[in-house]
Amino acid sequence: MRELKGERINLVSIGDSIFEREAAHFVSSKSKNVEATKTVKFIDSPTIEQLRRQLVTVTEKLPMICGVEKSFDVDMEL
Repeated sequence: MRELKGERINLVSIGDSIFEREAAHFVSSKSKNVEATKTVKFIDSPTIEQLRRQLVTVTEKLPMICGVEKSFDVDMEL
């Protein structure tokens, strides 16, 4: 594991794997520089249309996701 560089890191993980979420929380627990960890879990095995809708939603909400000062987890539902 490489050290995260910088101060007050805002770690964001977006994907459909629970392992991505777990990895983000593991890294943030090992780094003193991570101020907030935000994870967005997409649905498993989406159709093309569901994936498109998830990507559009996350793209629209990304400024808000990054702007929140606290950690959070979100499970996407369609």
